Amino acid sequence: VGDDTHPYMELTDLEGKKVVLDKDDVVTMGKTSGSFLRRFVVDLSGGLTYAKGNDATQYNFSTVVQYPRERWGMIASFNSTLQSSSGVTASTRNQLSLNGYHLLPWKNYFVGGTGTLLQSTEQGISLQANAGGGIGYYLRDTEHLRLSLLGGLAYQSTTYQSSSDASPEDLLGALVAANLSLVTYSRTSLVVSANFLPALSDPGRYFFATNATYYLKLWSNLKFNLSLYGN
Repeated sequence: VGDDTHPYMELTDLEGKKVVLDKDDVVTMGKTSGSFLRRFVVDLSGGLTYAKGNDATQYNFSTVVQYPRERWGMIASFNSTLQSSSGVTASTRNQLSLNGYHLLPWKNYFVGGTGTLLQSTEQGISLQANAGGGIGYYLRDTEHLRLSLLGGLAYQSTTYQSSSDASPEDLLGALVAANLSLVTYSRTSLVVSANFLPALSDPGRYFFATNATYYLKLWSNLKFNLSLYGN
């Protein structure tokens, strides 16, 4: 509605109230639902291979659950992998992550929090727990590309399998987190997250973790997924 010199949009909210917005203030629009359950976005993927010759089994499973809102959101993800073969100890890796954010009154600024639980036989970790948060800034925030940096503090507790002492190693550190999300409608998506934690309570030690997921729709129901995990 409006004219060429001053176009605007007239919207109606869930309570029936009309809201007028200048079209220049609208960057993007997306579909959502008034129902709590229908707002969840869930993605599942998995695979299983078995070779009879050396009795080798490889399994992987991942899921991402998102709950987006107008000014805040939460993302939970779980990744699990297992590799085993005859005469070799099985290798497992399980990671659960939870991230949340809330936009601040200042443009492109937000407050965010992150928490992870990790078990990895390859690294000899029985359980590693991380929790942190801080203030972040969106370097780019468009319909297809979202790039953000966050700085704050984090706490880490790690219990190793090879340690004769069952008590965990605890440390407090600075938190630097970067997140990249690139989406091209329903054909391609790339999500990369990286956390860097230099220890403050034990200078000289640092922790770095990164997860990357790439999705490509080839044609029809044929899809390609690639996931990388580093710790």
